[in-house]
Amino acid sequence: MNAVINPLTALLEVKNGKLLEYGEYDAVANGVVREGVDVANALGVPLDFDDCIKRVRLVAEQTAGGDDDER
Repeated sequence: MNAVINPLTALLEVKNGKLLEYGEYDAVANGVVREGVDVANALGVPLDFDDCIKRVRLVAEQTAGGDDDER
């Protein structure tokens, strides 16, 4: 989650909830999560891509509060 949310909010200068409105969000998030899952699996840590990407989106949604404020 942090590998997707934190860098994107910093680069785009938006709060978490606004990430979901960013047109390229899904492509970027999927790429980062895919790489993390592949590395984890190669190291013997079983992670599921679909589960991880759902969790990233859920965290962005759940931490969206206060998006009316300027960053």
